[in-house]
Amino acid sequence: MNITPRIQKELNDLTGFSQYIHTWDSIKFMNIIEKTIGLFFGNQRGKGAMVCAAGYIPRIMGSHPVPERNVLYFECANGHKFAPTRWLKGFQMRYPDGLCPTCAKPNRKEVKPHIRGSRVIRFAGDILPGGEDEGVKKKRRGGTKEIRSIQYPEFIKWCPPFLIKSFPTTREHILSLKDPYGGEDIQIEFVSYKQPVKDTRGHQRMSIWADELGAESFYDEQRPRLMIEKGDFIITYTVTEDTESTVLFDQIYDEAAVYYRSKTIVDDYYKGMLGEIVPQIERTKSTKSIAVMQSASDDNPILSTKQVEDYLMEYPDPKVQMMRRYCVWQQLSAKIFPQFRWGIHVQDMEKIFAERYGEMAGVN
Repeated sequence: MNITPRIQKELNDLTGFSQYIHTWDSIKFMNIIEKTIGLFFGNQRGKGAMVCAAGYIPRIMGSHPVPERNVLYFECANGHKFAPTRWLKGFQMRYPDGLCPTCAKPNRKEVKPHIRGSRVIRFAGDILPGGEDEGVKKKRRGGTKEIRSIQYPEFIKWCPPFLIKSFPTTREHILSLKDPYGGEDIQIEFVSYKQPVKDTRGHQRMSIWADELGAESFYDEQRPRLMIEKGDFIITYTVTEDTESTVLFDQIYDEAAVYYRSKTIVDDYYKGMLGEIVPQIERTKSTKSIAVMQSASDDNPILSTKQVEDYLMEYPDPKVQMMRRYCVWQQLSAKIFPQFRWGIHVQDMEKIFAERYGEMAGVN
């Protein structure tokens, strides 16, 4: 097989992305189907890397295991969905007849590309990227430049360079990407929590990633932006002493339909420190499409426990250490996070009334 210089370059460009080290957490993250996903991780766990390398890059490349998460995906009239890597072989259909292989044979429907109304993904954070062009030029000259946006450099780190069409500028905070399947450009739109909330209204988005802590009004305004595209909302946060974080505890953490906990969280925190036995995957009775993933600093595959402990020694307050290491919602400065338990705080009223009625009948 002859490998052209262009193909060789694209293969080399994939080297960074291919070096991401997957863990139990990242595999579970890729298969979450809930519409809102809260990643509550300890410091330096690598939540940004997970969102990019196990989330958005596979979506753009068409390899995400949840078909509708991909920018391009295929579907039939019976509702069966396929990621490009399953439906296509290169750029040709794996099924030449174009009919759905999942449908019952007498009623097989034609599979067609899903038509999206928006090909824009929104990244929201504290600070906007300050213009990549200057940083690239300075880096090539051997210097360094501090990039103030956290999400932007993390995405660039994992994104194959051949996908990048144009960088953000100080005037337009848009990263334009080529569609590897030849469709219209894909855009990453950067917004800041410091912008007026009204600036983020009015346009549909495929997905939104909100990093760290925004105002309650910001979160409320994002959900309608996802309705038409049936998009997902990813929130990444490490608990701090900030009293404003109550909004994420109340609206996301405490309302989850499913919790995914790393082994470190289950064994070291819940069992070792609290004496509680909890499952790694716990489903609740919540009717809200929210998934929460908990992971500790120790779960970062490139960090040792000693490195984590040495880092945490800088915090004299043990409660702060727990927050930073295990992303534990603690009571600090009159801020209270009571842990809600479906099994304890929700009662079956029919059962209670039946038992009470039986007791009363026995007395009479």
